[in-house]
Amino acid sequence: MLKTLSYKPQLAFFAFTFLLAISYWPGINGDFIFDDYYNLKTLGAFGPVDNWQAFLLYITSGNADPTGRPVSMLSFLWDATNWPAEAAQFKKTNILIHLLNAALLFRVLQIVERKLGNSSERGTATAALGAALWAAHPFFVSTTLYVVQRHAMLPLTFTLLAWLCWAQTEKWLDTAQTRKAWLMAIFGVCGITALAGLSKANGFLAPLLILVTFGILNTKRLVTGQEQKLKTLILIIPTIAISLYLLLQLKSGLDVSYGRDFTLGERLLTQPRVLFTYLAELYLPGSTNSGFYTGDTIVVSKSLFQPFETIFYILLLFLLSIFAFKYKKQFPRIALAIAWFFAGHIVESSSIMLEMYFEHRNYLPSVLLFLPLAYWLINTDMLPRVRKSVVILLPALLLFITFNKAVIWGSPELQARIWDAKDPGSFRNAINAASTIDDKSTMLAVVDKIKVLQKSNPDSINLALGLIGSECQLNGSSDASWALAFNAARTDNEFNSGTFEWLIEGVNVSIKGNCTNMSAVKLSRLLDSFSENKILKNKGTTPILILYLKGYFSALNGNPDNALIYFNEIIKINQAPYYVLNQAAFLGNLNREDLALAHIQLYRSIPKQKTTFKLSMPSIHRLMLEKTGYFENELEILERNLQTQNKHSLAH
Repeated sequence: MLKTLSYKPQLAFFAFTFLLAISYWPGINGDFIFDDYYNLKTLGAFGPVDNWQAFLLYITSGNADPTGRPVSMLSFLWDATNWPAEAAQFKKTNILIHLLNAALLFRVLQIVERKLGNSSERGTATAALGAALWAAHPFFVSTTLYVVQRHAMLPLTFTLLAWLCWAQTEKWLDTAQTRKAWLMAIFGVCGITALAGLSKANGFLAPLLILVTFGILNTKRLVTGQEQKLKTLILIIPTIAISLYLLLQLKSGLDVSYGRDFTLGERLLTQPRVLFTYLAELYLPGSTNSGFYTGDTIVVSKSLFQPFETIFYILLLFLLSIFAFKYKKQFPRIALAIAWFFAGHIVESSSIMLEMYFEHRNYLPSVLLFLPLAYWLINTDMLPRVRKSVVILLPALLLFITFNKAVIWGSPELQARIWDAKDPGSFRNAINAASTIDDKSTMLAVVDKIKVLQKSNPDSINLALGLIGSECQLNGSSDASWALAFNAARTDNEFNSGTFEWLIEGVNVSIKGNCTNMSAVKLSRLLDSFSENKILKNKGTTPILILYLKGYFSALNGNPDNALIYFNEIIKINQAPYYVLNQAAFLGNLNREDLALAHIQLYRSIPKQKTTFKLSMPSIHRLMLEKTGYFENELEILERNLQTQNKHSLAH
């Protein structure tokens, strides 16, 4: 093996990718989790994707980022064209993408080492080890096996391809093949950057990442006027555009929260600490992130000195950036690692109001972090036997840890137990355990944990609903838990898809009587409490969702006439045909065709609001729906069926 690593690094890397695939394979037995359901259900939203209309409606239906991430959405059609679907095929594709990214990184690092003057043999070995350390890292098990995080994986695929295209552009410029260089830059770099950005917004950082890396690699290279024009057009202008977009996010002010538990200013103060938390986990696996998600345990920085270490990490960030710039000639690999990491985090760790922490954000920024270590291990003459042993044992150790994490990801119940046990401060992991684990003793422990967390978060609706759900799996919900839920519903600014799904299920459980003390009266009062929440009244479509829940509750509790009042109120607020179609179908399924037809008639009588077109995927999707007449056609079919059924009911 030592000889293979010394003289045949390509073969060694091929063997490594085979072992990497084996390490990830146990994870394919896992299920969809969290955001998977919300994002992938659009596969069946317009029927099976087996015709052009269904394809266009599906591919434009994304609402993450202004772009809607259509390339990522397109990739899911490789695995399924309808919903529900099996998770295993999606996970297999994610693993293949991870292996592809490892191979692309290997090639990129080969070029880096060549440009830095390393010999062919040692440079290739350095590249192989650097790519292997990144690809085998257990930190990315969650990204690879969490199906929807393909959104985080594909931007790296295309960014590395764009990087390779720019390397070829420079090569052709050096040999006076200007026409080829321009074509490669425009269609290769620009085209592939577009694919990266349409996979996820941080993919638009490809020009910046190319700019900073080649800036470090080409410190001694003369730049011709032709190359400067290309660089300005292809790299500098897009980088300026991204920078201006991020600066524009500050226009509303640093004291704005956008419905989060922190303000924009607090986020900017906290992110340097988060970045170094990522770095600690990447260089010392398991040192900080005990579970899957620790975003709800991050202490928000309220000022430069609260907590006190805030100012320290901000200064450290600036010092590392200055080091990378000042010593890029003396320590180019360290400079590359620092520059790529910080540049790669600019979109998701700055002024856009995302959650504080997600490990998936590191998939793209971290790829060069292990290059300095790989170079030292391959090229240093110090303690050669120890060094060669480390070259083998370090990737092997990472593969072993990755294999064990993949086994955990392949068992949802084991996964929930471990996340909950190792991250006691995370209410998300506690709630996940409550919904996954079917064991009385474990559930008692989860209930106790949620109660402890509630003491410091008494207004958390997630904790309140999680506690009621957990109690329902034991002896029934308590009045004290419901009192906390009523208060949280009136005060918390959180109302997401999980909240909505819980309330839908809660209505069904209350009707079936499957949970002691979860009565129709309590559910009704809880919905009223949400209606009293002044923050939620101005939060996007949340008021409409609350009205729908009230209508749903009324209908299933034997009062469909009252449900019609709520449903009518919805279409007075928003005339989107989606609402009337679903609500009329719901009433029709309850054999109240008369109410469903009345609802459609009211919809047709209301003057439709004019919607302004914006350059975003939701606007394009809305335009596609209008052009294809999808909802109108579906509504006409539904109306005819309701009329036929109503006549049949009256005749009998």
